[in-house]
Order: sequence, then C-alpha cells, then structure tokens
Amino acid sequence: MRSTDRGQTWELTTIADDKRPGATSETDIPSGTIWSKFREALGFDEAQVIETGKPGRVIAIIEESWSKDLYTCVSNDYGKSWSPPKKTGMRGNTPLLLRLKSGALACAYTLRAQDGGMRVCYSKDDGETWDTDHVTVL
Repeated sequence: MRSTDRGQTWELTTIADDKRPGATSETDIPSGTIWSKFREALGFDEAQVIETGKPGRVIAIIEESWSKDLYTCVSNDYGKSWSPPKKTGMRGNTPLLLRLKSGALACAYTLRAQDGGMRVCYSKDDGETWDTDHVTVL
C-alpha cells in the first residue's frame, strides 16, 4: 500500500506477480487457500521493502509461497512501479531487510528446512546481487 498524502488515502501497488498465462486463475482464489494447490503458479507473499542508498530506489525481497525461494524486485520511482521478480539465490521464510551503516544491505530470513535457524545474507551493491556463498548462520 502506498500513500502520497500522509495517510489520508491509500493505493494498492502490486510488487510481484506471475504474469504467465497458465498462472492466472479464471476465478478469484479464496482467502486462506493453500498455495500448494496451484503448483504451476508463482505465488508471492511476505514482502519486505527498503530504500537503498540511491534516493527513489527501493528494493523488495519477496518469499515465493511454494518453493520458498526469495526473489527481488526493484523500483526506481519510490515504489510506483517494479521490475519483474528475480531469484536471489536465497531460500527461506519471512525475510527482513536492513540497511547497515556501511551501506551494505542485509537480508535476514528463517530457514525452516534442513538444519533450520536464522540466516543473514549481504549485498554490497544495493541489492543487485547477494553473497549467497557467505551466509551468516545465527
């Protein structure tokens, strides 16, 4: 949701969706429906957004509901429009974005498979790439 008038009105802005023809339902999908029923489609949720070091540039990290792959979308107009979703190389749940004093971005997320726990992955280029070879385990 975006507000350009200090919260008086709000506009729903879609950050990520699967635009493939086979991923579009002919009817509304009921609230509470389990995404595993729609394995052919990418369903995005759990989005986190943060403005990067460049004014107006906002990135979002979004969890894909079925695979738990984390995707990124970029906006260069303060979140009015977004790039298509791109895989980050991270996989997990409930991502959280932080901008560090160094200027790097950190993405913390929960890994509920394998050995579990919390992970943090870093980007030194404003979210263009993520250093998935050096993930910190918390």
